[in-house]
Amino acid sequence: EPFTSLHVQLQSGRFDCSDRQFHSVAAAWQARLESPADVKELIPEFFYFPDFLENQNGFDLGCLQLTNEKVGDVVLPPWASSPEDFIQQHRQALESEYVSAHLHEWIDLIFGYKQRGPAAEEALNVFYYCTYEGAVDLDHVTDERERKALEGIISNFGQTPCQLLKEPHPTRLSAEEAAHRLARLDTNSPSIFQHLDELKAFFAEDAATAEWPVGARQWCEWTSTGSGPGWKAAIQRWPLGWQPAGDCTTPWQAV
Repeated sequence: EPFTSLHVQLQSGRFDCSDRQFHSVAAAWQARLESPADVKELIPEFFYFPDFLENQNGFDLGCLQLTNEKVGDVVLPPWASSPEDFIQQHRQALESEYVSAHLHEWIDLIFGYKQRGPAAEEALNVFYYCTYEGAVDLDHVTDERERKALEGIISNFGQTPCQLLKEPHPTRLSAEEAAHRLARLDTNSPSIFQHLDELKAFFAEDAATAEWPVGARQWCEWTSTGSGPGWKAAIQRWPLGWQPAGDCTTPWQAV
């Protein structure tokens, strides 16, 4: 549970035809390759939950039509010695360097620019129109039968996620590239969150000559004075937020 109850509910109170059930990894893979209507994908349980591959409750799932073979536990590929081994190898593959290096391609398909439009068509990444966000406005469907049919499709067969990106997602940095980027942080504008221990509070009253629409007490002033031949006072003013440190030759710091 809850897989069994959901299955029975979807099939109007009974198990589906034996040949249409998930009874073999090889058969499921072959169906994905040959049928354009078969758009199933791996569920999270493939990577952590071996129990879903076994008929531990002994349900009568019927027999296959061609071979008359009784449907029970899922038939695993020859490289997996057990459901636990099958799950473990899937998890190792998911965490492999190859998958990490190509993770951006999956993001492009599911959340990115290859989800819709010509790029999706070229990538063979097109689904039934009802699955896309905004494709159907149920509030304006007046026919009750049509409305229930659409609700059933959306509820039982899934929805395409919201499109978050319109451009290709960058590749993941390797460990060496990430270390190199961290080493160069001193030459780039630092993030405020990397210098929390350097934050300083200040306050200034003068806002009368401000050209920006900010209220009083929202200006910062930095003054450098001294004495001696040729010495001049220097005053710099800017809106509240960032202030140059020292003689302005060091990176900007939050104030």
